[in-house]
Amino acid sequence: MTPRRTFAAGAGIACLVSMSLACGEETERDATSFCAEIDGAKQQLTNPRLRTQEDVEAYVDLYRSIGEIAPLAIESEWSDLTSNYETAATVDPEDPESIEQAKAKAFSTEESATIVAKWLRSNCGVRLGPVSTIVPHDNRTAPSPTSTTTTP
Repeated sequence: MTPRRTFAAGAGIACLVSMSLACGEETERDATSFCAEIDGAKQQLTNPRLRTQEDVEAYVDLYRSIGEIAPLAIESEWSDLTSNYETAATVDPEDPESIEQAKAKAFSTEESATIVAKWLRSNCGVRLGPVSTIVPHDNRTAPSPTSTTTTP
């Protein structure tokens, strides 16, 4: 094969590979696509029908699927929320340790929940409902230390 044909063959293969990758990508990870997905699933996200284990698994799968297109700005936080629901889906109400694990996971993902809620409100104009937290997460800075003075 001549160098010209080798180059042309290589370029053709590279073109096919890049086209197949582009065609294989279902939805882009941008705010517009993500917001459209959230808007379309708003009812399922805010008022899930969780009567059976299958309902719970479908709800967790919804979070996983939406997470596949989450913008990088909240990808980690969305993943945290998904992990929280995955943990909650495995709770055995008869097992105190299982319940405690779910509580610990919920507590550890509170900040992610507030970040996602704020991002959705700001970028999508969507409110998925109030986010209840144990610890306030609105102020990311540490409180300033109090100073004490002594007078002689």
